[in-house]
Amino acid sequence: VFAGPASGGPATPTFRALTAADITAALNYQEVSSTTTIAAFSSGSYTVVTSMTSTPAAGTYQVSFSSSMTPSTTSGVFQYAIHKAAVIVTHSRRTAGSFNGYFTLQTQAVVTVNGSEAIDIRWRKSAGSGSGDMFERSIFLLRIA
Repeated sequence: VFAGPASGGPATPTFRALTAADITAALNYQEVSSTTTIAAFSSGSYTVVTSMTSTPAAGTYQVSFSSSMTPSTTSGVFQYAIHKAAVIVTHSRRTAGSFNGYFTLQTQAVVTVNGSEAIDIRWRKSAGSGSGDMFERSIFLLRIA
């Protein structure tokens, strides 16, 4: 890096090795969970997706979720969303379904928590019949403030 000294007072910048002190807490990357366990679902109420929850330290996070799923029938329609303290985060809800085959799920949001609030992914069957299976999935939190 082109920077001042790693310790001590101010000095003319030079090239030196990157140190942990050069990386701010705002760049605190945290992978919360990634799993390949199949989650089956058919409830009309929002329920936490297995392994997709975390209670991070206080701060503001970029939250990203991705997965794949398939409905058991062509009429199954599912909704999923990022939740903070059991409340849907505005504009993170997505709808998927109504056809046979696999499809990709993805949503993201900026979420601020106080250190005791959980961030999780929840889903529900919003219309139709049958159930849904969610496959490989990951939730990532990137602290931005």
